[in-house]
Amino acid sequence: MLSLARNLCFMAFGVTAWVSPATRFEPASVGVGAVLGLVFGWLVTLLFSTVVGLANRDVRGEDGKSQVPGAVGRGMLFLVPFAVMALFAVYVLGWSGTAGFLSAGLMCAGVAVSMEVSRLKGKQTLKNTVLATGLAWLLSSAWLVAVVMLANLPAWVAGGLSLLRMLAGSSGGGVS
Repeated sequence: MLSLARNLCFMAFGVTAWVSPATRFEPASVGVGAVLGLVFGWLVTLLFSTVVGLANRDVRGEDGKSQVPGAVGRGMLFLVPFAVMALFAVYVLGWSGTAGFLSAGLMCAGVAVSMEVSRLKGKQTLKNTVLATGLAWLLSSAWLVAVVMLANLPAWVAGGLSLLRMLAGSSGGGVS
């Protein structure tokens, strides 16, 4: 259930980052945004679990497995209100440029991951707080850069799909 909520949040962030008021219902923009959001969400979860897990090797359950991935999953639930706000801003208010919602949400989620790991350890450590918030800052900065660098990707996908439709629909089956 935690992974479903996290994936839906990252899909929402991807969609809202790569659509504009004019293209907010365009399938190529929504699809590209959802896929990029999922990929980024997978990367964020992997990096948080790995980095925080390496720093807290002593946090083990009765089965001997690390409990850090569960703490990361619970910490990522703090993304939900930010994803809802981003969707509301794009689809109700008609805003564009909502990539900052993920940055704010990721910073809160980083602190929440730190608190969850501290709860597992039974004590708060400065190491976890600095590590999780530093990683959240790096990832949110990477998100903002990626949104700018990949801004035209939905238009390229839509153009490619239009070209394929045109080529498939032509009488000779190809370009004449």
